Amino acid sequence: MTLFAEAVSLVFGAPWIFIIGWALLFSSGLAKSQIIFMSISFLLLYVLVPGAYMAYSMKKGYIEDFDVSKRQERYGIMSVYLVAHIMNIVLAYLYMTPEFLEKLLIAALTYTTIYIITFYWKISLHMAINIVGITFINMATGWHYVWLYALIPIVAWSRLRLKMHTPLQLLAGTVIPFVEIAVVRLFF
Repeated sequence: MTLFAEAVSLVFGAPWIFIIGWALLFSSGLAKSQIIFMSISFLLLYVLVPGAYMAYSMKKGYIEDFDVSKRQERYGIMSVYLVAHIMNIVLAYLYMTPEFLEKLLIAALTYTTIYIITFYWKISLHMAINIVGITFINMATGWHYVWLYALIPIVAWSRLRLKMHTPLQLLAGTVIPFVEIAVVRLFF
């Protein structure tokens, strides 16, 4: 069961971000040239730059494991992702559709909230990534994939099984992004 939990945690962690990004690119009414442009930007800013930072940090001992289990070790990589996300927002503002920009701004709000919380308390990024991703996929497809929310308890179980989070950290990582998305969609 631990091997299955590790597989779930791996698949629905960092790789899932890139899959969600591509799903958003293809469902936001973008032209082919825009999709190619943002795909390159996503690859560079969400995969290569953070990957290089992770490799460097692990080599130097700043980060002990790929999951970045210790809250204090998360600041660096989370800062890299925050800067990358801001850069992608600027590019989206300049070159993409308002619908695509809206999704990046919602993701930025959620990510910034979790980033700030991380300075005081460990919160589950896995749960936030999955709530945001599944919600965005459903927003883009007219809510045809509501069943994807069934993955949430499986991801939560995997993080508990691997002793990466407490139930409260998982709950916060689930509820905060969901509430933020709902508030933005209802009032803005």
